[in-house]
Amino acid sequence: LIASPLYQNNNQSVDFVRMTNRNASTDIDAAFFNPAGLMFMKDKGLFFQFNNQFIAQKRRTTDSSNDQRTYIGNGENAVYEGDAFTWSYPSFYLVYKDNQMAFYGHLGFVGAGASALYKDGLPGLNKFALTSAHVKLSALGETLSSYKSDNEVNAFAVFMGVTAGMSYAIMPNLSVSLGTRFIYAVQETKLKMNFIEINGSGGSTLVDLRNNDGSFTDVDIHSIAHGKSFGFIGNVAYKLSDKILFTLRYEIYTNLDLKNEKPKKFDVPDNLLKDFEENFAEDVSVRKTLPSSLSFGWSYVINPFRIEIDAGYYFNKLADLGKDNAGREISDFYEDSYGFGLSVEYFLSKSVTLSMGGGYHSDPRTRLSRTEAEYNPPSY
Repeated sequence: LIASPLYQNNNQSVDFVRMTNRNASTDIDAAFFNPAGLMFMKDKGLFFQFNNQFIAQKRRTTDSSNDQRTYIGNGENAVYEGDAFTWSYPSFYLVYKDNQMAFYGHLGFVGAGASALYKDGLPGLNKFALTSAHVKLSALGETLSSYKSDNEVNAFAVFMGVTAGMSYAIMPNLSVSLGTRFIYAVQETKLKMNFIEINGSGGSTLVDLRNNDGSFTDVDIHSIAHGKSFGFIGNVAYKLSDKILFTLRYEIYTNLDLKNEKPKKFDVPDNLLKDFEENFAEDVSVRKTLPSSLSFGWSYVINPFRIEIDAGYYFNKLADLGKDNAGREISDFYEDSYGFGLSVEYFLSKSVTLSMGGGYHSDPRTRLSRTEAEYNPPSY
């Protein structure tokens, strides 16, 4: 959802969607992007803002492995397409400001926030089944001659963040802020696999032979996971002149473990049980800790223009993401990432502003850490 770092969403206001750079904001959305900058708001008093976004996004995953090319892609890379969608992506801001200090709050989806439907499933589902089919048929002295399944994955995830803090003006041109953020995360997954044919070179079939230990019966899973985390945010804003503003923001978070509750549905054949239990069994957890980050903002006002430059660095390799099944630190499979952007506003009149902006975020994932639903190439 807009170019963002690992597990995080930066599109927290319609002004961000309009310009994609808000680290030097001195409007009410500074409560998220630049809390210390609230002290440079023109007016005093109590302020409230509500934003909502409609989001639709296409996703595409390809798999070039031999099995996927042979049995799924008809000799070419297997392609899996999905649609991420939500009618409601809200954010709320509340700010009270006087001459010396300000109190602020923000409520919004700081991570995820949409449902994603993959009508043909994802590569991992077929990988589990193809691997098991090879093993079963090999035991019968045969090779896999044909494979066909009808799969679907419907996933929803949201990291709801509640932020609160205080900003203080040390001097007329220098302010600081401290804040905390509570994150409650929910992830829901529904997946189905309908095996149509799995045939061996010697004539054996592995579909719906319910008296055969190697049979493949349909998979139907409905899993929900929950987790929570706390974050701490420090921020400083310095106004070099009436026209130039510099800002610096640092964020750090505690571990976020998404732990499965008892599955609503878990129909899985014995030969695939281990693969799916590792991901969806009760009490299994996946760590998705938000990385600490350092963000910079600079704005320059020369009427009728306002120019902003943003930059950020994300310490993904320092995040505690747990260990994989081999005992390796998952964070070792990621790279630190960075982003930068530029936006320009043109104040046509008191009531009309024209704006444009853009940005770039590097992809922190390596080939060892990319997952099918999370893969995100460098974003512009």
